[in-house]
Amino acid sequence: MKKIICCVLFSVLSLPVCAKNIIADKFVEQVKEAAAVNGDISASVNIECPVKQASGKLTVTKASYSYSEAKGSFVFKGTHKTSSSMIYMTPINFEDNFESDAIDGFEFAFAMSAGQVFITIMKDGTVTTEADSASRKGAHEIRCALVNTE
Repeated sequence: MKKIICCVLFSVLSLPVCAKNIIADKFVEQVKEAAAVNGDISASVNIECPVKQASGKLTVTKASYSYSEAKGSFVFKGTHKTSSSMIYMTPINFEDNFESDAIDGFEFAFAMSAGQVFITIMKDGTVTTEADSASRKGAHEIRCALVNTE
């Protein structure tokens, strides 16, 4: 009986982790597929971070591996205007094998008035944000999470 209760408890507690992985995996696959065809896409994810200023909504409207051809925005939470526009997106492969077609995630770079924001989303649900500002020395990476857009 204890084993059954432990299994049920483990299953219930692991559902939020699985949901985040599903959101990340779906988003990465949508961007990958769009980049392989004509680039047109309408995909977005909400990002929650322990530092509220790093939270917001990432939207991709054109997926391209060519510098400055990818289009999208990152709207910081609590604002209604586009806070930063996408500069580029880079595919990430866990093995750093540039000849492989396997894509495990993407790094997105956005321009701000006083610097840049980098957001990394991996299929396994790992999400990080990093801001590089002219007014602050050094960039700090923050581990975040994806939340449902619905």
